[in-house]
Amino acid sequence: MSVVEKSSEIPLDPETFAFWFAPQGMTLSTGDGEELALPEIPLPLFSSDVPEGSNTPSERLLGDALYEYLCRFPDCDYAADYVEILRQAYPFLISDLGSQLLVLDVKNTEVSAIKRKIALLKIMLHLEADNFGLLHKLGSAYYHLGLHPDALAYVDNSLTLSRRWLEMARRQRPDNVANLNLVGQVCFLCGNYHQAKLYWQSAVSLARPQDQITPLQDQLDRLEQGRLPIQPLKLVLEKTGQAKKYFDEGEFVQAYELMDDLVRNADLVNELPRIDVYYFLGLTREQVEDYAGAYEAFMMVTQLDADHEGARRALARIAPGEG
Repeated sequence: MSVVEKSSEIPLDPETFAFWFAPQGMTLSTGDGEELALPEIPLPLFSSDVPEGSNTPSERLLGDALYEYLCRFPDCDYAADYVEILRQAYPFLISDLGSQLLVLDVKNTEVSAIKRKIALLKIMLHLEADNFGLLHKLGSAYYHLGLHPDALAYVDNSLTLSRRWLEMARRQRPDNVANLNLVGQVCFLCGNYHQAKLYWQSAVSLARPQDQITPLQDQLDRLEQGRLPIQPLKLVLEKTGQAKKYFDEGEFVQAYELMDDLVRNADLVNELPRIDVYYFLGLTREQVEDYAGAYEAFMMVTQLDADHEGARRALARIAPGEG
């Protein structure tokens, strides 16, 4: 048997993975009595599993490495080829993708979970490129990633990708109210108000009696009346993300000044009535000893969530007459 050739290409995580070429004629069992000939492309293996000499890795080691590499790098070169190998030779791993997605649909609040969900959806789309549900879920995942308090620094890229996938979903189901609403939301955040208006008008016209469209109608009325945000909310979110970066680096004055500017010149409190925004605003004010302003912000948090532990503790620290 010939010596297995290691690929000269570099994997996206060279410490964890290495590429290699399967020896000519190597096949994998597909479970139905058939054999799948491995393509002549670089295949990922965990670095510790790269075979020496003429040895080859077990089918399990190859499948595990392909699966994990795709989950981490779903946009990699040869992704479609890797997915096809999994589909034919490792269908149980494809089933596992679906099971993970079901879990992540419920527990998707952390950035890492949303990113994992995005990766899994991209893998599934290699199998069903025109699946409306997958396309819509991917656009929605990028939307929620863009608005996540811990990922605001990347809101521009996330919303751009969200719209791309939602538009692809719209081509499959142009009459889906939920998709039209969400792509309208993305346009609104990015300051594309005319396009948002068109999408929301379509959504309202297509809505069924059981659809909950009152909030959507309120937003549409706002656009039709010309009551636009002072600044596109995407920029407000980006600046909030920058303020968080200052805060995390201990630059409390810069964080406070940036948030104060957003309150004064972008109507932050009314445009982004979010618990995380109000809480962070309170933290910045507390750090510069603006206790009255901090108290106001933390109280706004408790009005939205009476049990918010961080805000309750903060109010106990700075409440008037408490020390």
